[in-house]
Amino acid sequence: MDKEGVTNVTDDEGAVGGIHSNEETENENFRCEPCFFENAEVEATAFCMDCSERLCINCARDHKRNKILRTHKLLEGGEIPKDLNAIKLLKRMMACSDHPETDVTYKCEDHDKYICVTCLAECHRKCNEVNEISLITSPGNEDRCNVLKESLSQLQEYTATSKSASEDNKKSLHSQLPAIQKEQQTLFDSIYEELSQRKKQLELETDELVTKELTEIEGNLQMYNEAEKEEQEYQRLLDVTLKCGNAREVNVIPDLISRKLKSLKESIGTRYKKERAFLKFDCSVDLKPLIKLGQVSVIYTDQVKLSDSNDEHRLSSDQILESEKVSNEVTKSTADNTSLQGNITKHFDEIPQTLEQTSISTEQGVQSTSNTKQKSHPPSFMKRSVGNQFISYTGRCQDDSFPCAVYAIVILPDDRLVLIDHDNMKLKVLKEDFSPAFTFGFKEKPLDMCHVYDMTVAVSLIDGKEVNKYCIGKSHVSFTGKFPTKFVIDALERFGNDKKIAILFYDETGTRIERSIIQIRDAENGRILETLYLEKAGVTLTLKDGAKRMLCRGTSEVFVSDLSKFHCFDIDMTVGCPTQQSDTNYIQESWFYKNRKGSFLKDISDLATDEEGNIYVCGLESNNIHQISSDNYRENRIILNNIKKPLSISVHSKKGYLVVACLRDDYIHVYHFG
Repeated sequence: MDKEGVTNVTDDEGAVGGIHSNEETENENFRCEPCFFENAEVEATAFCMDCSERLCINCARDHKRNKILRTHKLLEGGEIPKDLNAIKLLKRMMACSDHPETDVTYKCEDHDKYICVTCLAECHRKCNEVNEISLITSPGNEDRCNVLKESLSQLQEYTATSKSASEDNKKSLHSQLPAIQKEQQTLFDSIYEELSQRKKQLELETDELVTKELTEIEGNLQMYNEAEKEEQEYQRLLDVTLKCGNAREVNVIPDLISRKLKSLKESIGTRYKKERAFLKFDCSVDLKPLIKLGQVSVIYTDQVKLSDSNDEHRLSSDQILESEKVSNEVTKSTADNTSLQGNITKHFDEIPQTLEQTSISTEQGVQSTSNTKQKSHPPSFMKRSVGNQFISYTGRCQDDSFPCAVYAIVILPDDRLVLIDHDNMKLKVLKEDFSPAFTFGFKEKPLDMCHVYDMTVAVSLIDGKEVNKYCIGKSHVSFTGKFPTKFVIDALERFGNDKKIAILFYDETGTRIERSIIQIRDAENGRILETLYLEKAGVTLTLKDGAKRMLCRGTSEVFVSDLSKFHCFDIDMTVGCPTQQSDTNYIQESWFYKNRKGSFLKDISDLATDEEGNIYVCGLESNNIHQISSDNYRENRIILNNIKKPLSISVHSKKGYLVVACLRDDYIHVYHFG
């Protein structure tokens, strides 16, 4: 038997790179190896599987005649594989790992290892289960081989896909490099621009300061000249008094002159101290952080390939982010210089405003609310007033093309605010104190947004048939996936507290019944959990006209609005289906709220709820905000009136304030509950 091709089989056999042979596929016309050993070149027509040797006709005949070799398996003609490397690999894998000269003939189940006769005698005598490898092919082997072939096919497909993804990723990284370099250049250009502006401002401040000091020195000089004249007059007065004055004048005048001189000396002394002033420049910025300014990193995703649009969105948003990060660093270092701080935050300034000349600070408002909570439990939101006092913070970016149209506001668990600006196609993130953090750009106009879990929000785009999810990080927005829908999305809302989302559709696909539909889906993977059809007194509710908003109060009630009123539907999702009809899943309206005498409501633009379950309704055309009690919808009131076109609203129950955005208004308005 030819042992030349036998190698030691290690435990890593079968891993990628562990079974590859360096030999190349040889020519189909093989030479007989025994004849070639005797320096005769004769064409081989057979191959011995046991000896791994090529044989000619005569040697094959002799092989069969030999009693010892008679049981060997000979392949002839077309049976011989074109690539004999596979056969050599087969022989190497069948060789015992500890005794390469011997084929494995047993399997030790205790050690899950194939062994030879020598291994059995030396190492595995005491093993409980050692089975001899059958020489007869079992019927199940064919099925097992077919399964293995399928697995190999899938592995090949997976490898090809991974290879293609790697090649695409390689091209993508090269294509992303110019964008990253552009971002870096933008970063340093913004720093240079800010520093240049500060340099000019410092030069102007220095000139103004020197001019002011010189003016004061000129005044001092004039005062000194006048003092010299007074001294001369007092000297002449004293001489005349001593020569010509009477006894009374001699006693009084010197004392009066002494007092004048004392006052004059004090005035001169005060001025003299200022003559020692000199210019000094204090660098209030620590330049060491600039050495490590900016950082390049690689972000991995569990998706094989993201769409180009998402990559473009991330890049476009980072340009604004880096500028803001630089501005924040410089602002912190130069907090004492208000003029510099104003220039640095020019991209997204905070501008407090009030009605009726009332001015309060956010910190005072939040602090007062906090103190009240510590002293005693605040009354119900239905009993607390919302006055005309408010603070406005700008929501406009420097590069916005249109006035802001904030279609939705989300307050995250860490108290940051997330806004979607419909007209400027942006997602904007504000810090807890309502100062700007960063923005994110969309390819299409965003329509609705809701918080789903953790720091993740779901966003629908105009005329879109998919839900996009974004994670709001500390300094950037990350696209985390999406799932498609059959119909165009009207509204989104979080459903309960267990990572579910409710989606409102209007079915206008030409089916027999056009109707409004709510789907309850898994917010992580988009799997449909339940489909609900809205009914009103036995008639399908279509909600064809006007903007549609949705609000979920736990998992028991869903509110849906049209132009003039909003409807309440009672559901029960505790067992996975509504209580009305589990077969059809139609849910009927339980009550509704609309415009009535003394409570004008027109063109509902948004709905919100607080922790008590009270409902807040924005009337876009009625210019007011309504509050409806969680206990009885007949108990309601208008809490804000004469507010110009309120477009969206959100409630922070713990801190006790409303956030309202108005149509084409560049500010968000924060109202505190009294």
